[in-house]
Amino acid sequence: LGADAWRRFVWVEWPVVRAWVAGGACLVFLYCFSGFGLALLLGGERFATVEVEIYRLVAYELDMARASVLVWLVLAVTAAAGGLYAYWSRRVAVDKSVSPLPPRAPIWAWEKWLTATVLAMLAVCCLLPLAAVWLKAVSAGSSWAVLLEAQTWAAVWNTVRFSAAAVAAAAVLGVLYAAAARQMAWLRALMFLPFMVSPVCIAFGVLLLYPQWTASLWLLTATYALLAYPFVAKDVLAAWDGLPKDYAAAARTMGANGFQTACYVNAPLLKPALRRGLTLASATCIGEFAATLFLSRPEWQTLTTLIYDYLGRAGADNYGRAMVLTAVLTALALTAFLLVDEAEGQKAV
Repeated sequence: LGADAWRRFVWVEWPVVRAWVAGGACLVFLYCFSGFGLALLLGGERFATVEVEIYRLVAYELDMARASVLVWLVLAVTAAAGGLYAYWSRRVAVDKSVSPLPPRAPIWAWEKWLTATVLAMLAVCCLLPLAAVWLKAVSAGSSWAVLLEAQTWAAVWNTVRFSAAAVAAAAVLGVLYAAAARQMAWLRALMFLPFMVSPVCIAFGVLLLYPQWTASLWLLTATYALLAYPFVAKDVLAAWDGLPKDYAAAARTMGANGFQTACYVNAPLLKPALRRGLTLASATCIGEFAATLFLSRPEWQTLTTLIYDYLGRAGADNYGRAMVLTAVLTALALTAFLLVDEAEGQKAV
């Protein structure tokens, strides 16, 4: 009808995508508001967030009363943001009339400029910091001796075994939650509750609710699994909703009962979604910091807490050791991604 690119965006594209943009903005706000590790390491006293203040009150002053007040403040803000996200998610779910356009390569100059800008931002914000860590680690010199110490390998072993146990528990919990959410629609709204409540608030609640078990390994693993299972539940539930109903009906006509249909029909079709969820769940468990800092005992030190310990010490050698361990942590997370993706690729072949 003669509309240029700007008018197409304002009058045609923006009304369709604004619900998605608003929902994504709510998730970004929730993620940033509940951020703990970055604020603790980079904020300092001047830019300390509510999460850091809760940790300081609990860990250094043992002031549970004031920390509880701040937790309620965090819950109120996250509940408001979560409500907005649920509202915009419903708006997206209602509007199913628009079919997505297939992706294409940029053609116009402004499209190429926009693509280049996004790639530059990705490089500056994500790739360059990781490259800087590896460069610092490579030039650490004698600090590489940290890899020969028993404390380091104990932290690696703790990270691997805690993450493996939590991922296994998250797989079971995520599948069961997806199955229950298919029967009870209200459970779908609670699926992202661990995303909306920060790990600091969850760990603080665990401290208050189970004070006699805070030094137990199973409680730490359960907290890991609680923070990781939504990744599994989300992907499995989406894939489960997309399964054609005639598959199960065909299995029943051939004499299969419900258990056989679940094992031989649904399970193979849901495995790719389960692997995708486990990929993000494993990365979450490997890099978990807040809950470990609250609930871990000294002998359960993980790579994240060991890195934080070295960063809190003075001296260039301690800084170099932290960079080496950070490189090891990124390599461990990348290995987890590649192992799951490799299994997925072999299954597809």
